[in-house]
Amino acid sequence: MFDLLLVLALLHGALGVASAPGRMLSGWLYPAQGADVGGVRVRYTLGGLRDSTEAEPAGRFSLALPRQPLPGDSLTVETVDPAGRYLPSLHRLRIDGFEGALAVVLVPRRWEIASGLHRGESIGVDLAAAARRCERCPSFYPEPSGNDSIPPRRRGVPAWPDSALPAYLAFDTTAGPRFSASDTAAFWRAARTLEEELGRDLFKHASLALAMGPPPGDPHGVLIVVADPTIDRSGIGGTGSQAGDILGASVSLRSPGLAAMSGGQTLVMHELMHALGFGHTCAWRSIVSADRCPQLRAERPTAEDVAYAQLLWSIRALERERGAVGTVGAVLAAEGGD
Repeated sequence: MFDLLLVLALLHGALGVASAPGRMLSGWLYPAQGADVGGVRVRYTLGGLRDSTEAEPAGRFSLALPRQPLPGDSLTVETVDPAGRYLPSLHRLRIDGFEGALAVVLVPRRWEIASGLHRGESIGVDLAAAARRCERCPSFYPEPSGNDSIPPRRRGVPAWPDSALPAYLAFDTTAGPRFSASDTAAFWRAARTLEEELGRDLFKHASLALAMGPPPGDPHGVLIVVADPTIDRSGIGGTGSQAGDILGASVSLRSPGLAAMSGGQTLVMHELMHALGFGHTCAWRSIVSADRCPQLRAERPTAEDVAYAQLLWSIRALERERGAVGTVGAVLAAEGGD
């Protein structure tokens, strides 16, 4: 009998389950779209040992670690959905400062567009394509900057916080050519079309004074539009961010009347997409297709543009609200791309 108990105890330990665990690994799974995450499996690997559990339908999971992690231990946490609803993820966690609790955002394999002119369309999600850099240009999902962090906040793919939108949009009339009333009207037509396509309020009329000096506590972000005849292209859109939060952006047009000219509406929406934080892509037909794939340039945002924009906003909102970190990178790591 003693020998049998010994064998059972050894098998128990070999499976990575200890009778006296050192601490717990627990947390929640949050779907970027959808509600039920029941059946998703969470698995950890620690010092060569591993164990797994099935998350509850509401997303709660809990696992006993086999022992107290030691400095230098490698702890990874994977999520896999046998039902095929969500993409897998792989989080590599630092032992130093790890408190045993983890929030994970689950990315659906398909994004169902719920608002905007493409409402009802379903787009397959390929985060590797969204994060793939073009030649001499950033990816549709720009990479987080290594210096773009403020302790204890964690960096992520740059995106506007929900509280910052709609952003104040103002025309800078203090330098360069001035925008006429017809110029600004044409620009606003493109901005409103983009809102209709993407399915949310993005921009709010503002004077330059309000945009440059909003009242204390005002959460609105700021987007400044300027005419600059010295730039070497028709338009440039850019952002400024901290810890993955875009709080300000700009659009420069070589001429204030470009928005009213042929192709001007597409130009403005293209640059506004950059001001919203999205880069170029050659992975699908897009309003922000890169110069090296002009055959993929669309005059208006495509269903893919809308789906990936809405997906990123959902991911980043959950990361901020729930304390999740590195969702896009974790999916890429699980797929072997990181």
